[in-house]
Order: sequence, then C-alpha cells, then structure tokens
Amino acid sequence: METNDIALEGEWKEIEVAEAVIRILEEEGIRHIFGIPGAAVLPIYKHLERSSIKHILTRHEEGAVHAADGYARATGEIGVCITTSGPAATNLVTGLYTAYMDSSPVVAITGQVESWKLGTGAFQEVNITEIVKEVTKESFLITSPEKAPQIIRKALKIAKSGRPGPVLIDIPLDVQKALTRYINSTSFEIKGVNVECGEIFSSIIKMIENSRKPVIVAGHGVLISGASKELIELAERLEVPVVTTNMAKGIIPPDHPLYAGNVGTQCYSKFGNEVFSKSDLVIAIGCRFSDRHTGNLSSYLKGRRFIHVDIDEREIGKIFTPDIGVVSDARDFIVELLRVLPRNLKKNFSVPEEILRRKEEKSEISKIYESISRNLPENTIFTLGCGLNQIWAGQFLEVRGERNYILSGGAGTLGFEIPAAVGAKAGRKDATVVSIVGDGGILFMGVEIATSVRYNLPILIILLNNGRLGLIRQSQRDFYGYEYEVDLHLNGSDSVDFESFARAFHADYFRAESSEELGDLLRRIIPLKKTTIVEIKVPEDERAVMSSEVTS
Repeated sequence: METNDIALEGEWKEIEVAEAVIRILEEEGIRHIFGIPGAAVLPIYKHLERSSIKHILTRHEEGAVHAADGYARATGEIGVCITTSGPAATNLVTGLYTAYMDSSPVVAITGQVESWKLGTGAFQEVNITEIVKEVTKESFLITSPEKAPQIIRKALKIAKSGRPGPVLIDIPLDVQKALTRYINSTSFEIKGVNVECGEIFSSIIKMIENSRKPVIVAGHGVLISGASKELIELAERLEVPVVTTNMAKGIIPPDHPLYAGNVGTQCYSKFGNEVFSKSDLVIAIGCRFSDRHTGNLSSYLKGRRFIHVDIDEREIGKIFTPDIGVVSDARDFIVELLRVLPRNLKKNFSVPEEILRRKEEKSEISKIYESISRNLPENTIFTLGCGLNQIWAGQFLEVRGERNYILSGGAGTLGFEIPAAVGAKAGRKDATVVSIVGDGGILFMGVEIATSVRYNLPILIILLNNGRLGLIRQSQRDFYGYEYEVDLHLNGSDSVDFESFARAFHADYFRAESSEELGDLLRRIIPLKKTTIVEIKVPEDERAVMSSEVTS
C-alpha cells in the first residue's frame, strides 16, 4: 500500500531515504530498535550507527520482533525492529501475528531487493507486504523515494492509533539510497472513531439502575488506554466488583476489595468466575470476548445483559450482539460515564466476604506461583508464552501494576517469553523482569539469553520443568484418550542440562527443589546482577484445571 501525496510545508532538504528513516524514528521518540543487519538494509544501518537510537542485536529475527513487542507492551511506546530481506523478513511473521492478536504497536522495517528486480525471483526476494497482510494493520512497499517520509510517518501513526497493532514497511535497496525531500516533524494525523454518546449514556445509566448485580469486565483495552485509575474509581463509585480477562491482569491491585480475579475457562480464578456467574449485567470495557474468556457462549450469556465498549467497531457484535455497544477508547468512555453518573447510583454488589476470606487447599503448583508472587518486588514485570505455565499464572500469579503482565494471549506463541523479557528490560531498566517458561518453550527462543547478557539487560527466567509438553499431553489424555510424542527427555530419563545451557550464555543458574526453597532463592538473588535461570521440577502429572464454560 502507498499513500497519496501530502503537501510539503516549511523548509526541506534532500537526504537519502535511509537517513530519513532514522531521522523520523528519532523525531518520533524511538529510543531502541531491535534487529539484525543484512545486505538489503545496510544503507539504513549506516545512518543508524550515527543515531541516538540504541540498536540491540538479537540472535534471530523472530527474537527481534518479540523483543520489540515486549518493549512496546512494557512502555506503551512503539516497538521497532529491522531485518534484511528474504528469510529474515519471513522470520518476522510469527512475531507480527503475536503483536496483531494482542494489539501491540510494533513497526517492522525490512529491506528488499532493488525495485527493478521485483518479480524476477532475485536472491532473497520475497513479497513480504503481501505475506503479512493478514497479521498487520497495514503493510507498505515504498517504491517512490519522494513519498518515503510520509509513508514512514503514517506507519508510525497507524501503529499507535485506534486499536494499536503492527505495521510493516518494506524498502527496496535502491530506494534506500535515493534522495528524498525531508522536512522535520511534518505532522500526520489519523483520527479515531468519535461517537456522540449522549443518548447512549442515558441508556447505560438506566440499565445499571435496573440491574441488581452488575459486574465490570475489564479487558486489555483498559490497560492500553492507561485507565487503571479511572476503572477503580468507577468500581468504587458504583460499588460493583471488577473481574479481568487474562490480558488485563494487574490493571487493578489483587488485594483491592472490589477485585474478584480473572474470568475465563483456562486462565481464571475460581472467585472471579463465581462473582461473574452471580451477575445480571456485564459492563465489558476493552475486551473482545475471546473463546478462552467466554467458553460456551450460551452459558456465558444466560441471564445477563451486556454493555460492550471497544475502540474497534469491528469487535462490537462480532461474537454476539450486546444490548448496548459503544465504540470508544476505554479511558474516554469511563471518564465520560463518571461525569454523567448520578452520585447516588450505587449498586452495593461487592465481592462477597465469604469469597474474600475463603481458604482453599493449595496444590504444589499454586504454592510455586504464590512463592513467586510474594518474593519478588511489587512492580515486577512478568512475561509468558504459552502452555501450562501461562494457565497456572492466570490462575495463581499475583500481578501489580499496569503493563507488568506481558503474555502471548491471542496467538499463544511459544518462544515469545524470553525475547519479550529482553525488550521489556530495555524499555524499563529499573524494573525486575521475570520470564516464566516451560522446558519446551525455553528452547524455542532461549538463544536470546545471549542478547540479554551482551547488553547487560539482566532478566530472571523461572523454568518449570516437567519433562513434557504438558498442556498438549493433558489435552491428548482428556479429549482423545492417548499420549504420543510429548516426552521431552533426550534419552530415557535424561533431559536437557539447563545448567550447562545457562553457563554457555554466561548466565547464572540455580535449582530449587520446592516452593519454599524457591522463595528463599528469589529473596537471595534479587536484585539481579546478571541474567539467571532458576529451574524447579514440576511433577509430570501436575495438571491445570480447565472448563468448557465459565463456572465457579
């Protein structure tokens, strides 16, 4: 895709497109870029070398895009990655898909063969803009040097506007070296959806007044809009409980008296589901009703009405038709609702005392996550990929603070967790960053431990080792009655020597034999001085409790 011409204003000068790329990134406040140099992006790297932007050399292109994604989610800024053409560009696809599913503002810059070679099957030529169309908000092939600055600026705006998401810019080698007219800080505005909601808010207030047990379901959109404070104020004004989707974990303190926990069929808390099941009105803000959240739809919908608020109008009515749908940024909606809400409108449907006081018999895995929660700093950032470790985290891990729970939610990407942790640490150097990973997932992108060590970006990797692809094994057994090719042992009972694995990257290694020992160890090694793997054995038959519907 290319843009129409935009009128140039003010003073301009001619510079190479490659230089314009870097200058525009600088003026947009980009502080880091993750990538690997290659033949088709060397003109850009020439100018990157002289830039204030810090380049972080990853060990795989997929690692670069996941790191950019982790950076974006931890900071709220745009994450940028850069690769050469051909297989380097196609290695970005999984990471772009991951960012797309979770609304993360990532901009990927790829090199391309010379424009006159396009379509000839030249060495490392690939039509990457077509390949990524389904996993990006937009993809641009720049063939006109004159339009390059406008397209780059537009790509950056698109990544952050409306519902955030990834954008790819593909630049042929000859275009990078061509001259273009560059103007500093040319504005390019993309307007989001703006809905007049006067009548809608009257209907919303009436629906709340007529309900007995309303509940707020806070989704990832609340986190993206930075509306944690406003969400809590709304819950306290109405005196109603808040439950979260797994992507919004941390948006409200876990010990807040109106917070019941996650709702869903996998990454849920028992009490979150219990409070939801008692509700007769759901105010869903910034969530897209994914299948792992709703489970069986008829059960999820039964006996309750729905107000659905989302910035993306395509999400309203996509899964089911709500009673009221509002296209709006989450924070804007909450602020306006607070403004018009009658002061005496209080529903007094709080989290029941028996739920707050209830003590359950704890499994060993819940004790492990409790030990992690209680023995790390309050503002710890957690990154997770997919598998039992993510489901257990959704059920048992306590997270405090916005942008501190970074996971591959929609895509479920194994290998996301470690490079995402590297990116998060680059963006928030003062934070403790912890990647929770299984013994299957660590080998997908564990090579990025080298990146964390090289750039002195210490991350803690908590490795849960059950010797199995645990979630797949559980699914095979439960749904199909067999177990096949899920054993990760190398030869009989021998497994990967993760101590040697850590040492090979000049990282530290420790092993804990119990949840108590894990807690002692965490208190001893925090604050981290270098990247560290802490391995703890998990019983191979340890399961995750899941359901096909939202039940308590």
